[in-house]
Amino acid sequence: MKERFWLAGQRARRRKLQPLAIYKSNQNAVNLPIGSMRRGGLLLCAGASFLSSSLAAAGGDEPPPPPPPPHAVCVGLEGARAAECGALAAFGEEHEYGTWTKHGGWLQSADYCAWEGVECHADDRRVKQLVLINVGVPGDLSRLGGLAALGRMQDLVLMMNRLTGTIPDVWARFPALHYLGLDQNRLTGTIPASVGRMTSLKELIVWGNALSGTLPASLRACTDLETLSASANALRGAGLTGTIPDLSPLTKLSALYLQENLLEGAPPASLGALTGMKRLWLNDNRLTGAVPDLAALTDLDMLHLEKNALRAVPAAFCAAVPRECALHGNAFACGELPQCVRQSACAAMGKITCTGGDADGGGADGGGADGGGGGAPDKAYDLQDPDADHRLAAIARDEAGDEAAAVESFRAAAHFAPRSARHRHNLAIALLGVEGGLHRDEAIGHLRKAIELDADDAESRDVLAEVLAAEKEEL
Repeated sequence: MKERFWLAGQRARRRKLQPLAIYKSNQNAVNLPIGSMRRGGLLLCAGASFLSSSLAAAGGDEPPPPPPPPHAVCVGLEGARAAECGALAAFGEEHEYGTWTKHGGWLQSADYCAWEGVECHADDRRVKQLVLINVGVPGDLSRLGGLAALGRMQDLVLMMNRLTGTIPDVWARFPALHYLGLDQNRLTGTIPASVGRMTSLKELIVWGNALSGTLPASLRACTDLETLSASANALRGAGLTGTIPDLSPLTKLSALYLQENLLEGAPPASLGALTGMKRLWLNDNRLTGAVPDLAALTDLDMLHLEKNALRAVPAAFCAAVPRECALHGNAFACGELPQCVRQSACAAMGKITCTGGDADGGGADGGGADGGGGGAPDKAYDLQDPDADHRLAAIARDEAGDEAAAVESFRAAAHFAPRSARHRHNLAIALLGVEGGLHRDEAIGHLRKAIELDADDAESRDVLAEVLAAEKEEL
């Protein structure tokens, strides 16, 4: 399997496209975005006749709907399997299964385990997962409670569809769920508190919607959680607000993606207790105060805190500088950065910027962490010049072969010229060119934004189509 995806990656690189991230279940492997930038995949259904009642108090759950009436296609089934068949049939009808680009088997027979996207447990033929990815599922997600009949479901995924409405407060009824993936839809409203009732949850992926409100503190109870991705809601005109809650009980959390929202306040010190953390992305928010002490996160590989309003970096930062780190676009004063920070790998990569003269007599206003005195090189993004950023990116990519530097400069260009379809397109191409395909989800978002900004952008349409087609090819 690894060799096959590696060969696909070599072909993609020649087209300036990278393979997608891989979500693996026991019986299949599909390509999914990372949400940041990681694996995904899950089950998903909703009852046609189940209208959601008003949300309960924080941490509560909506009352369960009445059992569905027997469906004609489910004749002959009994007990839990009859209930599951009815719930899936109701979901299919509610969400117009006949309009999906893939709907093989749906409502054709009582063997719902053979319906497109449905996988069942081998022992009792109960639903294990429902994976409907990029098949055009429409409708209001708030009518999801009927799927509680799928009592052994572990994976629920409806990513890259046309779902609208809010995420319902029904998750106490899904105790077996390991993965919930609702990313890249048109969902609004808040992340309900009842997600904290899914104590077996390992991955929560809801990025790329238009969610608002705060990140629920109830997530502290999901102590098996490994990935939390709720990024890129600000790209849809919304964004998570408030402060980042204390998530210190989540010691298995290895990836936290909250970038491109409207989060405020100081990053909590409790982030330093997440000892399993490998990827921490909090960039493009409104965070203030100091970078937290992350010295205990010895496995941290990627740290993105750029484009906030942070003002201080602790000396302990240098104890464990991650391989990839970005702190530029904050409010650091050169004279107040600890010497170890100026000599860190992050500074050497040119991803710490500061303003004002420093204690070593370095330059002011827009220099690198060493004020231009031999540490971090000057970067065009310090000049807030999108065209200069593009020139720098082209040099980094085409002459030096430095894809990471190209991505940073293209990011800056898109940041300082957010209405430019060209900058969005070139950033997407750079992201797709990074080895490993870790930025595929973000690239798709920028391609879609480029098309939204310029309806005549045929290049972005072609690239987006190629990326999505590559995903379907591997499903």
